[in-house]
Amino acid sequence: SQKKKKMPLFPGNIEVIYVGETDNASKPLKPNPLNPLSGPVRKQLLKNLRTALSQPAIDGIILIGAGNQHFSAGADISEFQKSSNADDEEEYPTLVDVVKCIAFSPKPIVAGIRGVCLGGGMEVALAADYRVGLENCRMGLPEVKIGLIPGAHGTQRLPRIVSSQIALKMITTGSIINGKLASEYKILDAVASPKKESLEDVCIHFMKWAISVKQSSGVSGSARKIHNRPPPSDLVETCDTPNMGSEAVHAAISAIRACGTNPNTYDKGCEKEEEIFWDLLYNSVQGRAYRHIFFTEREVQRRKLSPSNNSNTSGIGNVGGVSGFKVVANPTDAIIGVIGAGTMGSGYCQKLKYKQVILVDVNEKSLARGTSFIQKTLKKKGLDVSKTLKTTSSLQDLAPCNLIVEAVFENLELKKGIFDKLQNIVQDEKAIFASNTSTLSIDSIMGKIRSAETRTRCAGMHFFSPAHIMRLVEIVQSSSSSIATLMALRHVTKTIGKVGVVVGNCQGFVGNRMVAPYSGEAVFVVEEIGTGEGISMVDEALGRKRSAKGLGMALGPFEMGDLAGNDIGYLIRKEQGFTKDLKTGKPGPGRKDRRYSDLGDDMVTKLGRAGQKVGKGWYDYAKVPGKKFPVPKPSEEMSKFIQTFTGNSSKLNIPSDEIVRRVLYPLVNEGFKILEEGIANDPGDIDIIYIYGYGFPPWRGGPMYWADHQVGLSNLLKTLEKYHAQYPGSEYFKPSPLLRECVKLDVGVQEYYNKKLMSKGNQISKL
Repeated sequence: SQKKKKMPLFPGNIEVIYVGETDNASKPLKPNPLNPLSGPVRKQLLKNLRTALSQPAIDGIILIGAGNQHFSAGADISEFQKSSNADDEEEYPTLVDVVKCIAFSPKPIVAGIRGVCLGGGMEVALAADYRVGLENCRMGLPEVKIGLIPGAHGTQRLPRIVSSQIALKMITTGSIINGKLASEYKILDAVASPKKESLEDVCIHFMKWAISVKQSSGVSGSARKIHNRPPPSDLVETCDTPNMGSEAVHAAISAIRACGTNPNTYDKGCEKEEEIFWDLLYNSVQGRAYRHIFFTEREVQRRKLSPSNNSNTSGIGNVGGVSGFKVVANPTDAIIGVIGAGTMGSGYCQKLKYKQVILVDVNEKSLARGTSFIQKTLKKKGLDVSKTLKTTSSLQDLAPCNLIVEAVFENLELKKGIFDKLQNIVQDEKAIFASNTSTLSIDSIMGKIRSAETRTRCAGMHFFSPAHIMRLVEIVQSSSSSIATLMALRHVTKTIGKVGVVVGNCQGFVGNRMVAPYSGEAVFVVEEIGTGEGISMVDEALGRKRSAKGLGMALGPFEMGDLAGNDIGYLIRKEQGFTKDLKTGKPGPGRKDRRYSDLGDDMVTKLGRAGQKVGKGWYDYAKVPGKKFPVPKPSEEMSKFIQTFTGNSSKLNIPSDEIVRRVLYPLVNEGFKILEEGIANDPGDIDIIYIYGYGFPPWRGGPMYWADHQVGLSNLLKTLEKYHAQYPGSEYFKPSPLLRECVKLDVGVQEYYNKKLMSKGNQISKL
């Protein structure tokens, strides 16, 4: 059993109230270490506050998070999904009721903060007279990330403590700060160092002082009350920001502006904030999309897994379950091997938090370059890897590893040879073998592994570049991967701060398979437009960096191609047999009757325009002073090249909404086909992959959610049928049978999966 930490003895005239406690006698609840402010928690908190305030012997109140780990992570978001008129729901006090009780207390209140203090939890703390926190506590108002704003007067209190710029940044970005920075901002009145004194002792110190001040002066300390302070004089001016961002960001700015517009009427500002909050909660389409992502991300990482449809090792490899792997059972003592010190391997190494990481690369220069990159990047974060990172050029040094991630370049024979050697080197009989590949078959990569049991411990881990920044990892299930192995890898990805989505094994898995028709049709649109302007027109219609009016992708398809490397895409298409022979000009054998454009291939082979890394791709790139990354500019060379390629001398205008339909509907349609084949387990998995791996706008909820709620499946089907007839040879326009089934049943694809309609006899016709 865990040894309980000895708590300090609180003076009898000080009442300690634990945030997160409930009246277990009336409604037993499983304790949550994050102390979410659910209805039962709010009820108990308000009851305890009123009881303490009514007792003459109590001179002051200290608020501390229950469980000794966190203050509170904020609202219980699941309550937002419930119907507002549910008859069986108990009536609970609102968070505003709790905050008002704290803020207008005649007795001093101190909030003691450890762990997380976020959202509604921070609003509770802001209502107190004093705030004391540990150095490593984390504070913030991240509501905009779920399509809302602070709803318990956070937009009115925070600007009265910090500068206008800091308040605007914290509320509109949802940024989270540590205790040290919170102290600098004056959000915390004191920071406690665990090595010197406990949080409770500092709270008692502050409370004794606050009580003595009140008793000697005979006043309640109203000057300490945040609501009695004036907002910064420049607050309204600071809120005049460019018209960018989601509905929640604009709403947050309006609420903050109300704080400055009504400097002497705190109540009016609070009324405005509450009005905006409830309007967003009930009426914002974007807000519902954000909350879909919030819940789906958590569901994806705990979703029940099933054996592969073509599993040939059923029942093997699950002995001991997930706890049989050292990376799960004893991660602090685990050793991880990474093969390949390039962009992916060196990026992956930076996220590992284990006893030792062994980085292998047979190329000494590449190894040195990768090691230097790791050290420099982590040094900026104040981290030293000299004791945990070992570098070598020999695979033999991977013998003690418990997990090995191969991250060499995309060459099937090279990867197969590496795992052929590893099976004779690695000593741990429960070691996991993973390949970082974006397109190659995991079954083929592991083809030389002899033992059936060893193959159950093999899977893919498709990291996204740059690996130390991008959150997504596709965990690829081979025909042999055991459920325990997949769960262990899902645990590893969560441990290193990433989101692991289990997917099936096919060409491109989920993300890259769906992006192929998206990128391909974008090139056809440029061909039709007929000039170099078409490149920018497509990217402006889809990407948010080039136009505030676009769909909102982080990058349009052409900027994305330049960033990833156009030469890589060309080599993949060449491997698939699509590209033409450079000597004879004859189309590749894989093309057959496929509608195909040679424009992107010719751009690479004839002009050498491989992308950002060589300073030219679909755009020209040049470094600009003050900019971290090269800035894309329209290319005169590409404009002339496209006109020559198409034979057009004038531009054809295609409306932005038509571009979006032409380019994005095939991507969504491919998502339906992936679901049919069982490559993805749920539409939500695809949404998470595209939010975190491909920059799909989160306020649209992901491609499948977007199709369900904003496009409409009936409209999607009709448009695809039109394009399929209009553009022969484009299989990606042929509507998915699953899409047809959903339209026939008049349900969204997510509803189809939630209700398990496929298992109820609705067989999908493949015709």
